[in-house]
Amino acid sequence: EASLVPGLKAVRAFLRDPAFDTASRLWVALIPLFPEGVIVGDAARHLSIPESDAVHALALLDSAGMVEFSDIGGKRAVRIDPGQALLLKQGGGS
Repeated sequence: EASLVPGLKAVRAFLRDPAFDTASRLWVALIPLFPEGVIVGDAARHLSIPESDAVHALALLDSAGMVEFSDIGGKRAVRIDPGQALLLKQGGGS
């Protein structure tokens, strides 16, 4: 692994992160909700996972620039980053 280029190391770390499975499930759930997004707690309930697991998974997606957060009625909300949504629209991000 030490001989891998930095970008490949980052991809491997992303895929090996314990939150990757949950992150991928959240990503799929967020796609049809763009541009509105969803309250983080609602997304966790939808996937029947603890909110803390959703938060960890969303942090992983955030570290890759895939989501953005906002505040809706005093609650934390998340949506797909508009740049990522453009890639999805063009057929290159899913």
